[in-house]
Amino acid sequence: MATTSPLLLDRADTVHHLRAGRVVASGRHGDLLAHQPGYRRLISRDISRDISRGETAGDEATGGEGNGAAS
Repeated sequence: MATTSPLLLDRADTVHHLRAGRVVASGRHGDLLAHQPGYRRLISRDISRDISRGETAGDEATGGEGNGAAS
């Protein structure tokens, strides 16, 4: 699954941060947030975009039109 949803990322055993199709970091969501500035910027940017659209992580969990995940 590919997603930038913090709700889904927090539940994943392992997260792979991709840049230009290559894995640049792997680990738990919280660890990547704490130690990978590029990952933190990506997640923060998507949260800000969702807020500006009036979307929440709950939209995604309930099948609404949140940021979404792709497989």
